[in-house]
Amino acid sequence: MFRLCRICGTKANWSCVCSSVFICDAHLATHLAETGKHDIRKASVENKRHFQEEILKRISQIELCTESIQNSAKNIVASIIKMQASAVIRLQAKKKEYIELLKNTQTDESAEEALKTIKTGFFCEALEEVPNVETLKSFFMQNFVEEYDLPEEKIELGNIDYGKDLLENKYNLCIEDYIGPVDHIAKDNQDKFLVVASKDFSLHLLDLNEKKQLKVFRGHTGHITSLVFNSPLNLIVSSSTDETIRIWDKTYKNPHIVIKSEFGTVHSLGISTSRKLIYAGCENSSIAIWNIQAQNSEGVLQGHSSKVIIIIISSDDETLISGGSDNKIIVWNLQDLQIKTQFQLNSHLQSLVLLPDNTTIISSTQDKIISFFSINENTKTGQVQNLFESANSLSCSHNGEFVLLSTNRKINLLTVKLKKIENFTQNSPNKINTLLISADDKTFILGSNDIKIYDIEEKKIKSSLNFGHSDKVTSLAISSDGKKIISGSIDKTIKIWNLDTQELEGVLNAHTDTISDLHITKNNSNLISASYDKTIKIWNLIEKKLEGNFTGHYGKVMKIYITKSEDHIISISEDKTLKVWNLSQMKCISNIQGMNNDVGILVLSNDENYAVTGSDDKIIRIVNIREKKIDKVLEGHNAGITALELSSDNNFLASGSLDKSIRLWDFNKRIAVGVFNGHEGKVDRICFTGDCRFLASKSCDGRVKIWDVRNQKQVYEGKNDRKPENWVKRFMEIRFLFRF
Repeated sequence: MFRLCRICGTKANWSCVCSSVFICDAHLATHLAETGKHDIRKASVENKRHFQEEILKRISQIELCTESIQNSAKNIVASIIKMQASAVIRLQAKKKEYIELLKNTQTDESAEEALKTIKTGFFCEALEEVPNVETLKSFFMQNFVEEYDLPEEKIELGNIDYGKDLLENKYNLCIEDYIGPVDHIAKDNQDKFLVVASKDFSLHLLDLNEKKQLKVFRGHTGHITSLVFNSPLNLIVSSSTDETIRIWDKTYKNPHIVIKSEFGTVHSLGISTSRKLIYAGCENSSIAIWNIQAQNSEGVLQGHSSKVIIIIISSDDETLISGGSDNKIIVWNLQDLQIKTQFQLNSHLQSLVLLPDNTTIISSTQDKIISFFSINENTKTGQVQNLFESANSLSCSHNGEFVLLSTNRKINLLTVKLKKIENFTQNSPNKINTLLISADDKTFILGSNDIKIYDIEEKKIKSSLNFGHSDKVTSLAISSDGKKIISGSIDKTIKIWNLDTQELEGVLNAHTDTISDLHITKNNSNLISASYDKTIKIWNLIEKKLEGNFTGHYGKVMKIYITKSEDHIISISEDKTLKVWNLSQMKCISNIQGMNNDVGILVLSNDENYAVTGSDDKIIRIVNIREKKIDKVLEGHNAGITALELSSDNNFLASGSLDKSIRLWDFNKRIAVGVFNGHEGKVDRICFTGDCRFLASKSCDGRVKIWDVRNQKQVYEGKNDRKPENWVKRFMEIRFLFRF
């Protein structure tokens, strides 16, 4: 409840307005010694205000919960009354039928006739208890309010994607520095920011002036097909083969909006700033129109006979140009949404640009021809063919004097007035995917396997955008004091990041292959790293130097685990062994054979006597560490194991798989006790609640599910918005935060 000291994390006694920091007595002198103008005040007033805000927040949450319960109760009562009425009406109708039959039994003949209309058997019984009333009772009898201490956040290799996202959101620090092959790039009007769409379906927001990455946007589950950066609206809009359009707030203050496409994959995007509309070129040949503010559809434009691959909005916001794989260019009037004119091409359309005059269109086609079209004259005004291969992408200068044409590995320059093409760059070592010209027409940005900035006048590379690691981050570790983050990468390096300054503090170089796992000791003085180079290394984090080296594995070390006492390391490797290492003696004391060479998951029992591993061979192995043998093999999944979790009481083991299922095992009896089906993609994360009553699962299908372990049924489903507290706020029987 109290403000905490920024240095040691204990209760703060002082506040300083110089940078809105809070300091304890022990570190007051340290803070005053720092540069800057200080104004120290007692923190009691701030603590009081903070405490009052917290109480008011809790009261507000209780009021919302109360309202939700009352609404639920009203709905339940209304449903019961409706069902009661329906049941009683059916019973009364049957009773009326029997009364009529009773009237027809006055004579023997009529009684005999009536008897023929009814069955010989009869069943009707008074119900003593309403079925499943216990479920209703358990909902209303639970403790809706509970106070608890949050568990310490852990970031594990199996949790690497969420770990990156958590760190980026919490500390505004980008750990994922490698962007990888670039599919699309977009920039703001002032050339301050660049958005890059990567092959791993993520978007990266870069600061071009400071040459650093600001944010990574994740959410798409398929390749990015189009990307637009709208500076006036501060919006980034992307589309993907996952058949969604996502709208991202460039300031990342608001959660992104997801629009599900009704017309298949969206291949192209355009934004009308004045109308606040998105125009999406779709797989089914239509152009869908979406209102950004209302978040609803405003109709479609029909004109193409095949998918719409290019959309351009004119600078005056009055015209839309669309190009389709039907080799047709259509010009639309955005005021009445009618077709102004259209042009038919003789070959497959590759790219389009609209000159700044908003009247001239330039196209490139597969037959290596660059064509010029006049919108006002409704005619083709010229063409040029001086290419050895067709231009995949066109980018027009802001003054309209030249257009850059990119082929697979080369950039050419087209002079618009002379309609002349000249070579601009030598062959690139990698395929060119996209390019943009700066606002001053002096440089252009090229997206390939990396990002390069070229000087147009000097025709040479001005700079490259590299951010820390030169390849993907594979593992993360955070110090217990929350001040340092360590990242390991495919580039064989380990980097140390300071969370306070958000600066790189150091680089550890000794491994000769990908870093697979990282662990920091509790005192934050040592780091243990595992690598595909078959070694485990011990590092001194204070002096940033290597202190020890474990060799003995004959294959890649996939995963390591440090015991609670931090005197032993457990490792699994591609050499099909599990090894136990003594840290003080710096040697291997146990070698257990029989693992699979692609084991990627390792969890330990509470007493650390058993290790549980999962691998791509569909098998879960329970290893008795003390007896140095495999105690039990659990089989049942139809595909590789992707997630493992032991309940806190070690009674249950849960496993997730590529087969989209979750299996529940009795860990003590070593038998299967249940199967949970419902996900449409691989299960990549599972977690038990603290009381072991519920199990939460996350899948690459973008859904989060919560399961009742005892009744073995699903009790909640929601989308994965990477905010665990949102997963449980609608399901009040779960009263803690999942740490996915």
